[in-house]
Amino acid sequence: VAMMQRDQPSRPPVAYFELLLLSPDGRRAGPSAEEAADREAEARAAVEQAKEQLTGELMLQMAKPLTEEAYLQFLCVAPSFRRRGLARALAKLAEDIVVRVWAKKRLYLHVDHDEAAMKLVQSLGYQRLGEPNLVHMCKKLDSSVF
Repeated sequence: VAMMQRDQPSRPPVAYFELLLLSPDGRRAGPSAEEAADREAEARAAVEQAKEQLTGELMLQMAKPLTEEAYLQFLCVAPSFRRRGLARALAKLAEDIVVRVWAKKRLYLHVDHDEAAMKLVQSLGYQRLGEPNLVHMCKKLDSSVF
């Protein structure tokens, strides 16, 4: 969702966010190329190790599919438009979409070492999850409000 200036639609957006469906395990959308390569190498090593451990036995495991949850990404407001409630309004819009359209009960997000962003999402009711170094947050949404 992009918020444009009404009188200047050809200019860059003044505010923006993306909603995705992702596994709620703390992974970010779109890992860097280096992270993707590391994950692939780890997966290949794990497969090789498993092959060695099986020693000729056939073993079939059904992996439980990960449940995808709503994830808010790139909530941003142009500096000249900050402190006007736009980020709060966009976050509320995202929550409304998640509940009304996607029928989800939680919304996840990450905050990158930004004190103002952290204060905003905490004031909106998001709770920190996981490790202290990873600012992965979640809010349980109340569908009765909508």
